[in-house]
Amino acid sequence: MRNIKLTISYMGANYSGWQVQPNVPTVQGVLQDVLSTFFSQGVKLHGSGRTDEGVHALGQVAHFVLHSRDEGTGKRDEGVASRVDGMSGEIKAKQFAGVPLERLPQVVNKLLPMDIRLVSAEEVPLDFHARYSAKQKTYTYTMYVSDVESPMLEPYATKLKGEIDTNLAVKRMNAGLKYLVGEYDFSAFANFDKTRELKSAVRKIMSADVKRLTEHKVGGVGSDIIRLKITGNGFLQNMVRIIAGTLIGVAGGKLQPKDVGDILKSKDRTRASKTAAAKGLCLVEVVY
Repeated sequence: MRNIKLTISYMGANYSGWQVQPNVPTVQGVLQDVLSTFFSQGVKLHGSGRTDEGVHALGQVAHFVLHSRDEGTGKRDEGVASRVDGMSGEIKAKQFAGVPLERLPQVVNKLLPMDIRLVSAEEVPLDFHARYSAKQKTYTYTMYVSDVESPMLEPYATKLKGEIDTNLAVKRMNAGLKYLVGEYDFSAFANFDKTRELKSAVRKIMSADVKRLTEHKVGGVGSDIIRLKITGNGFLQNMVRIIAGTLIGVAGGKLQPKDVGDILKSKDRTRASKTAAAKGLCLVEVVY
């Protein structure tokens, strides 16, 4: 029995989030089908956390327990199986528990859709858990300032109105963001799922900043890219997206930077701005 840690990158636009759900495509579901067929046993992935529909990841982490060959369940997805059966004899011979992990991404990525990729695979101690062993996570939220929607940026970023002064917006966002760095009750910045039991809304934000990344012009029309980067020991449901939505309000002048601190103290979700669009959010890194 081996415990396998995977680092996964995906574009979330075509999936109803990370977690398996009935009758809809999910990242976890696709990966489990491919890995179960590849290893000829039922693979159950445990992710570092859920990402919602449309959210992307550069560094999602998951683990699964790989049993010895004679412990396998024989689970087989016929669509994936046909691609596995088409592999060379050398690769097929290595598809069980003895698979060299350094080659797992190279081989399994041939079976995955283009918007999901294994970045790395490694064996870890049996007590490692992708969710419960995590110490901190880093997310980014990407925005751009433009008069016209950018076909290149729209899948990954939220458009802000073109009349916004980008440098001033970044300055105001950072002024508001400073109120959130530290350990606080973030109830005002969370949408609580009644199906999940929540022991505490207290989370610690280690670092957070907003930067203007670049300016590019096409046909005389410019787009400034703004990126929020935030690292914490954990995040509540929709927390980063609500923070982003509130900072967008600060950037546009609907809120003052000091209002962010007042909203935090209130613990009242109705005081914060609406949840920003999922497409701008990306899980960048999980640290253990």
